[in-house]
Amino acid sequence: MDDNKTLTVKQAADRLGISKDAVRKRLERGTLAGEKDKSGRWQVFLSSHKSDQSEFVSRELYEQVKNERDYLRQELERKDHILMSLTKRIPELETIEHKKTRERIPWYKKLFKS
Repeated sequence: MDDNKTLTVKQAADRLGISKDAVRKRLERGTLAGEKDKSGRWQVFLSSHKSDQSEFVSRELYEQVKNERDYLRQELERKDHILMSLTKRIPELETIEHKKTRERIPWYKKLFKS
């Protein structure tokens, strides 16, 4: 079988897992090989080797992003827990501060203790 395949934009999009518009943009930028046929439609050249490699890289990136997402979710949960515990302590700290302000003794009374 031939190593290079000619595909339509839709077939290339399905194979690469991207939208048809993304395939067209890549063709226009030259990051994807292809040419327009006589009717003005794009024909995409995909090597089966590159497609397999691209699929492997896509899966690897997917796993990396998934792991990072899971890590960030755990961090958010941890920080939410910290915030909740600190928020619960606010009334307790306010009462302590209130008691301190009531118990303050003026400096001159401390100095001239009898």
